Amino acid sequence: MTNRNTFKQSGFTIFELVIVMTVISILAAPFVYQQIQQFEEDRIEITVAEINDLFQSAQGYAAEEGDGDWPSEVDNCASAITEMQNQGYLMSFSVTTPFGTNVTTSCTTGNGKRFIVTVDAVTQGNAELLDGYLPSSTVAGSIVTVSVPMPAAIPALLHLLPRDGSREMTGDLDMDGNDILNANQVTTETVLLNSIVTKGNACATNGLVARDNSGRLLSCVNGQWAGAEGTPAMMVAYFNSATCPDGWVVSNGANGTRDVRGTFVRALDLGRGLDAGRTLGTYQEDRMQRIQATARFVVEASRGVVGSTSGAFTRSSVTGAAPQGGSYPTSAGRYLHFDSALSTRTGPETNPKNVALLACQKQP
Repeated sequence: MTNRNTFKQSGFTIFELVIVMTVISILAAPFVYQQIQQFEEDRIEITVAEINDLFQSAQGYAAEEGDGDWPSEVDNCASAITEMQNQGYLMSFSVTTPFGTNVTTSCTTGNGKRFIVTVDAVTQGNAELLDGYLPSSTVAGSIVTVSVPMPAAIPALLHLLPRDGSREMTGDLDMDGNDILNANQVTTETVLLNSIVTKGNACATNGLVARDNSGRLLSCVNGQWAGAEGTPAMMVAYFNSATCPDGWVVSNGANGTRDVRGTFVRALDLGRGLDAGRTLGTYQEDRMQRIQATARFVVEASRGVVGSTSGAFTRSSVTGAAPQGGSYPTSAGRYLHFDSALSTRTGPETNPKNVALLACQKQP
């Protein structure tokens, strides 16, 4: 009797593997196609951006460095890319395109001069895609040629702002809503702030500057719009000037001010007792501290009134009744007068030495 061993095979046959790979390739085909399409679109977008960068740089060079000439115009702009890189108009620019080919430049001179960029897109399909994104372009097989004219504004030149600061800009700088960042210093005669904010309201970034509806300057401090500190509203100050400074008005009783014209300002007593009963802003008439005196007469029969006068006192030479309802012997025949003008400067009021200045009140 013969023993026979039976072996079983496990795993896939070649035929089965072929079927599996076929299914996988069918399922993966759309994904692969999509990735290929995305790759081509990315190459197109990068190439378009680089061509536009070349044009902008060439126009900037013509305005600032070339005095109306294209970069490297002496060799028909064949070395334009190198010239613009040397002068700082092209940063990190590669002459090799995403298609693995080189960018070439040229230009025309004379009337209607143009700057020309030529790109080999490898295939006609890529060239046609590029042509759709670039105005004033032509396609010949896989070669795309694009050109731009010298802007009409460039011949004037002097109104433009050169990068090296060699001359002043006399025209408008239209930033199209963009911000100027990292500027250490800006020198100008006037600045128009279009943003109108309200003092005390919240603000986004400390250091922002705006104005209120009256034109007063406000800045963002600790997340809140604030005015200039140091001079609080309603403060009264005196100026050696015929007019009040900006933000101040004459303190004459109008515009919510105190009328302090022609008067002296006295500190509020606040319970000290030197000027008791006064409240803030009350007016007080001028007055003089009370002065009292007594005059004594000595009458002798043989000599009449004995004594002498000085200072503000004078003795009358007229006989008569004593003034102010008083009385003395008529035999004296004389009486005394008191007049402060005889010994001091007098006027319609009592006041110290002073200087007249303009009183102004700070507005809120």
